[in-house]
Amino acid sequence: MKLAFHSFYVVQWIQPHRIIGELNLPIQFISTDSRNLLGGKEGCFVALKGHFRSGEQFIEAAYQKNVRVFICSQIPALIHPDAVYLIVEQPLKALQVIASMHRKTISCPVVAIAGKNGKTTVKEWLSELTSPVFNVVRSPKSYNSRLGVALSIFEIKDSTDIA
Repeated sequence: MKLAFHSFYVVQWIQPHRIIGELNLPIQFISTDSRNLLGGKEGCFVALKGHFRSGEQFIEAAYQKNVRVFICSQIPALIHPDAVYLIVEQPLKALQVIASMHRKTISCPVVAIAGKNGKTTVKEWLSELTSPVFNVVRSPKSYNSRLGVALSIFEIKDSTDIA
């Protein structure tokens, strides 16, 4: 996913209750998993809280992989002067707001598949049938959660015909 905005705009969108650090850092991608960062320059790491772990445990690991923008619910123990930390009450909600703002910049139609069974199979079939004719973006996994929808939206680009 290739995004093109700055931390300054993210601050306007998510309205953090505390900001620590540089406000004008570029953001090319957003991640919620520090294991998937490969030299993630110009990235934003959203530290989500899970049932067993908190993403805030992995802020330093993301920093070591060149991420410099962090959205978290508490101030990290280690603050780096070349990074920005946006402290919000609910990082997942902040991620959803950013996804919503990204979606507003894209004009392609979005197809949503609902139902009890077979959604992933139908998604894959539709992608196979339409991709020879259209530039299609589909969710990379079997997402059906509030997190998955937001992450899928970040896959949409200007060149996408159908998402």
